[in-house]
Amino acid sequence: MTFALLEDDAIAQLTRSAAAFERHATAQLQHTRFSAQFHWLERDGIVQLVKTYADGKEHTLGPRTNKRLALHSKYLADQLAAQQALDVARQDLRASQGRNLAFGIARVPTIVIRILNALESKGLGAYYRVIGTHALYAYEVAAGVVFDAQSTATRDVDLLWDVQQRIKLVANLDAAGLTMLELLQRVDQTFERMEEQKESAMNAEGFAVDFLRRRGADDEGADSLSGKEGDVLPVPAENSQAFLNSAPYEQVVVGLDGSMARMRTVDPGIFMNFKRWLAQLDTREPLKRHRDRRQADAVEQLLQRGLLTSSVTW
Repeated sequence: MTFALLEDDAIAQLTRSAAAFERHATAQLQHTRFSAQFHWLERDGIVQLVKTYADGKEHTLGPRTNKRLALHSKYLADQLAAQQALDVARQDLRASQGRNLAFGIARVPTIVIRILNALESKGLGAYYRVIGTHALYAYEVAAGVVFDAQSTATRDVDLLWDVQQRIKLVANLDAAGLTMLELLQRVDQTFERMEEQKESAMNAEGFAVDFLRRRGADDEGADSLSGKEGDVLPVPAENSQAFLNSAPYEQVVVGLDGSMARMRTVDPGIFMNFKRWLAQLDTREPLKRHRDRRQADAVEQLLQRGLLTSSVTW
């Protein structure tokens, strides 16, 4: 067996932490809805209600009337309520992070948590899947287990991108004023593109982020994710169609410092089938093939015991 069952109190803490994370995400979204500011400004001799957005753009709502006075008052009340709800959610989230450490459920490398949160903050969550070894952390949470160190040992995280949605992806990066590499450098300024493997970025500690893409008939070749020079160039991934055609498998995972992120990965059955296939490739390094089999066996055991569920045939 390559995993151990978590104690009931640790599982309960995972549930509480996930709930705290979701409440904070909801509160953050609500707070963003009220990020604009309302002002009464005199223009052309008329006092008008003006809405100023976070990017500095303005929208004039019209002259002062009882209806607009009421609108202004309600907005201020809603804005205050959103701020108060976010403050409470932040406190709850910080408390949950501390308890995560105390219960021993802090598992994911902190750099991965920060990368996932950075992607989410720029609206990129819908366009990628975590594939490879790091997917095991999502399955751990779902099954209430902990995999052994041999199964989870890795120095890179694989992100598979759906380039069929590239227009939206590029638009979100443009809105943030960033390339994908620059977004990684917001997380850790030492990330640099590996010139011998332009699909990868590595930081000073030797941790790599590998960018993969869907393979298809309309494959346009080596385009960067942002469409800009010097950015990472994702390479086609084997089994990408199966990975991206199924619904994402989502779990809130916990980093080594107790912080949390939403991980979007692939169905456990797809992961297991893929690892079985990799383990049979003569061209794959023997040590990697051994780990592939180990990971596939572990996920299969969890599926057989009903600790994980799959929507595909495995």
